[in-house]
Order: sequence, then C-alpha cells, then structure tokens
Amino acid sequence: MVSSPRQSKEAIQQGLDELKRKYGDWAYDIPLPYGIWTGGNLQKPHTRLKRILQIASDLSNKPLSDCRVLDLGCLDGIFSIEFALHGATTVGVEIREANIQKALFCKEVLGIDNLDFRQDDVRNVSLESYGMF
Repeated sequence: MVSSPRQSKEAIQQGLDELKRKYGDWAYDIPLPYGIWTGGNLQKPHTRLKRILQIASDLSNKPLSDCRVLDLGCLDGIFSIEFALHGATTVGVEIREANIQKALFCKEVLGIDNLDFRQDDVRNVSLESYGMF
C-alpha cells in the first residue's frame, strides 16, 4: 500500500515548487515526506478530515482496509490520500487538470499504491465505468 518516499527531499520540494508555479496554490495543506507540506505547514488541524474518516469507519460494516472508496470532486486529493493511507482502495475523481496533477504528485511522493486519480466529470461515474464502492 504505502512504500518509502520515492524521491529525495530536494526533488520533492522542486516538484512542489514547479506545480505551484504552473497551477497555483493547493486547496489543502497535505503533509509529504521530510517535513514538507503542500501549503507550507499552515498549522491548521485536519479536524474535518479526521471526522469524515471516523464516520466512514463507524458506518462501514467492515474495516476500511476492506473497503473501496470513491472521492467525488477530490480537489488535490487529501481525503483520497487519507482513506488510502488507512488501507482503503481509493479512487479520486476530479475534472480540473491542475488538481489531478497535484493529487498525482502527492500519490507518487507518498508511494501510495492503493490509490487512483482520474480526471473526469463526476456525472460520468457509473457502475459500468467505475465499478462498485
């Protein structure tokens, strides 16, 4: 699921800086390896993220690691990433290329294998195109 960081600290910072120049600021401050944060470590607790994760865990009839999670309008991927880090096979769907590029960057540097991001309109999501969640 998660492996060690796939890039050096310098490469991660360079990639982050390049994405910011090309696509602008991130929607969320996502922690990356080596103490790097996508928003510069704004020191804001991820309370909403933790609540949603806990609610999903409480309402599921099985462990998150046995779940398949769909994150519609995933922005730069913080919720998708968190579910994947807790073992869920996760698919994030986002229409904006900028957000998908940021999400894919985080997935790569965090080494998350049970996570997929797709650039698509959420109105295209169906059982046939994405499967069961």
